[in-house]
Amino acid sequence: NIKLADLTDSRPDQFRIIQDDIYYMDLTRITDRGMKNLVSELKDKLPSAKFIIFDLRGDANISEEFLGMFLNNSVPSVLRKFPVFTKPEGKPCTYLKLQGEITAKNPHVKATVVFLIDERSSGASEIVAGFAKKYKIGLLVGARTSATANEVFGINLPGNYKASIAGMLVEMPGEPD
Repeated sequence: NIKLADLTDSRPDQFRIIQDDIYYMDLTRITDRGMKNLVSELKDKLPSAKFIIFDLRGDANISEEFLGMFLNNSVPSVLRKFPVFTKPEGKPCTYLKLQGEITAKNPHVKATVVFLIDERSSGASEIVAGFAKKYKIGLLVGARTSATANEVFGINLPGNYKASIAGMLVEMPGEPD
């Protein structure tokens, strides 16, 4: 017989100091606001960290914005393309393109960074992993991601029918290094 405990993923707390200079952060349970609070609380310790492990196994609750603390210069964030449908048969007429900028932040952290990924990594996790890989912030470790760095939109149809569509294109999937 299979027990529920056999099916659950046991992980450390969302933030853990493994040793004085080794940190673990589960980005599927830390939000942007939570990360700002953590960084503020650890601003004197983070610059001297040797290793930081970011867990992206699941759908992250955080944007790639926090990665600015590992950058020396500002860089463009990932490009998100949302199709604007004006014709039938799923042919988009144009795309709404959204792209911001990730600015270098203090404290600047020079630690060795590892991102844990696997087939459960999806959505924002893949965006963070792809950004980290593109800008060589850290090493992606684990298995290939689910390749679903997108946003799902619900559509109400006549006759009380509903449909959903993955409606965002992100061109930076994460793969292990």
